[in-house]
Amino acid sequence: MVSRRKKRRKLKKTIKRILIAIPVLVIIVLILVYGFQLKTVGYTSDLNQFTAQEVQDYLKEHKVKNTLWFWLESVIGQKEEIAMLEDYTVSINSPVKVTVHGKEKKLRSCIQYAENYFYMDSKGIVQKNEPCSYIETKKKKKKLLPNSLGVIPYTNVEVEEVVFYQKLKTKSPEGLEGIVRMTDAFDAMSVALDKAKEQYPGLKEPTVEKVYFSKDYDITLFLQGGLKVALGKDNQLKEKMEDFIDIYGSTYEQLTKYQGTLQMQWISEDASYTFIKDEVKKEKKKKK
Repeated sequence: MVSRRKKRRKLKKTIKRILIAIPVLVIIVLILVYGFQLKTVGYTSDLNQFTAQEVQDYLKEHKVKNTLWFWLESVIGQKEEIAMLEDYTVSINSPVKVTVHGKEKKLRSCIQYAENYFYMDSKGIVQKNEPCSYIETKKKKKKLLPNSLGVIPYTNVEVEEVVFYQKLKTKSPEGLEGIVRMTDAFDAMSVALDKAKEQYPGLKEPTVEKVYFSKDYDITLFLQGGLKVALGKDNQLKEKMEDFIDIYGSTYEQLTKYQGTLQMQWISEDASYTFIKDEVKKEKKKKK
């Protein structure tokens, strides 16, 4: 009889503990779910191409709602993908606010489409946009202003569709392929330029104002000062850019004196290319 009573007492105590624990656990779960709702995102980065609002909008769109869970995932290495970032860390500022510290994907190209500038990374993935801005000229005409980030614009590209965080859809595959390969070619140009500066101290970096695509997807670079470089199709672009820098370094003073086109549609075995000056338009004399 005594042992039965003891067993009953133990059972009652166990049941009481369970009944007490259940609401406590429920309260803890409610606090974790509703007390750590993500409402504000702070943001710091290495390149400052994106804003805190853009990162917050991305997290909201991808259903990242809990500050504690978002932080824990970053700590254990199971991070949510943030498309515009190579990598990031998270710090908790309060139950409703976190700060994302990001290493950004560099924006490498830009197109104008539907009254917006759209920016892409090295793979041609659309990462950002901004509305186009205009100023009025003396002749009362609208003049398009350059994009605010100083990213090289690619012009005359026939766009089919723009979807954020996906590759740009062009009407012909040659459009996107040309953009991506030209981006890689600019990397090769930078390496060649560093070497050229050792040989030609004081050599200034050529400023590319735009990359133009013809209807047949021939590529031409327009440089500041009136120099153009006709690269033809998107084959051997890296080699062409390396040859261009070699020519640019050795003939900088002469080359930048004139407006014209350097013909580099085909690779030259001896790295010699033809330069064609632009025709100077004669101004018509006004009749007295």
